[in-house]
Amino acid sequence: MPNPFITKQPPTPKFINLNKSAGILDDFAVRKNVATKEGTIEKVPVNPSDIVNKSYVDALITNHPHQDVNTTASPQFANVIIVSSSGIPLSLAGSGTTITNTGTKENRIFLYNNSTTVNSGCEIVIGNSDTTTGRYAVIGTNIRGASGGVQAVGDIYFATKRSRTDTALLYTLYIQGSSQNVGFGGLTNPTAKIHLPAGTSTAGTAPLKLTRSTAANLLATLEEGAIEYAGDTTDSHLYFTHYIAGVLTRTQIC
Repeated sequence: MPNPFITKQPPTPKFINLNKSAGILDDFAVRKNVATKEGTIEKVPVNPSDIVNKSYVDALITNHPHQDVNTTASPQFANVIIVSSSGIPLSLAGSGTTITNTGTKENRIFLYNNSTTVNSGCEIVIGNSDTTTGRYAVIGTNIRGASGGVQAVGDIYFATKRSRTDTALLYTLYIQGSSQNVGFGGLTNPTAKIHLPAGTSTAGTAPLKLTRSTAANLLATLEEGAIEYAGDTTDSHLYFTHYIAGVLTRTQIC
């Protein structure tokens, strides 16, 4: 009803669509980082103060699956980078104590490999960047054989960079799963329980070197198969302990 005391009436507000809004939150003072349409935030968040809506978060979860390690029996992650603060170690802790068998302990890190192709496997890479020049050490595995995609036989190796300018990591220690043989210095097909590479004329490259002890430090109780090197800078000798006519004897070899 018109007010008789007001000679000019204000125009009646026109609402085109009550569901539309010029802003998401009426009490949100700054809206410069918010784009709206039909009440939906469309802007991809860039700043820490940006607002995101549920559909955006749902899309992130769909495109980047996450798994709760507390509730998922075998959680799987891809391309995960964990950054630790300087001087603070990263720890994976658990409280399981019921399973003690090798490979099935409750507190373990499982590197999942979904291929049984020969020479495929998993690696733990150490470096200051994931590049040929940035990687300087690796602990890894090579698959050597499988039966129907399961029960794979594998090798494990340690590889290091021998020079700062190297771009390739070279095998330092190689453990062959099928034979349980161990190769050193680049030997990836060891044919003995301990297989050493050939030496060179360069100092510090002998295949095997024993540190001399004093004669007083020879084993007080003989042990079959023991190899000992003892003496002084005037005379030193190599000894081997074995049975002679039923008697355990330490024999001087040289």
